[in-house]
Amino acid sequence: MLKKKRALLKMSMAELEAVVNVISPGRFLQRHSKSDLQEEVIHWILENGLRVSHQFTLIEMDDGSCGVLSGKNGCTCCQGSVLSGESKMNSEFKIEIQ
Repeated sequence: MLKKKRALLKMSMAELEAVVNVISPGRFLQRHSKSDLQEEVIHWILENGLRVSHQFTLIEMDDGSCGVLSGKNGCTCCQGSVLSGESKMNSEFKIEIQ
């Protein structure tokens, strides 16, 4: 397992899909372009009072899946809260890399 911090504009398509899966659970991702996913994440970032330069903590599992770690400690790069929903706090999410 590899843990890394990555800003939105430097994310791969698989990393963006993992983030969208966390911020919009249950959303069906079908044929979205990288810019569409970036736009959706930017909207969520600004809506939650974070900066576009926000660094997400991503994990890459040995099986090739990608995930996003979140916690209730807030965001050290933006000085704001990372997730708006209490049920999403302290959870690990993963989505398969294509």
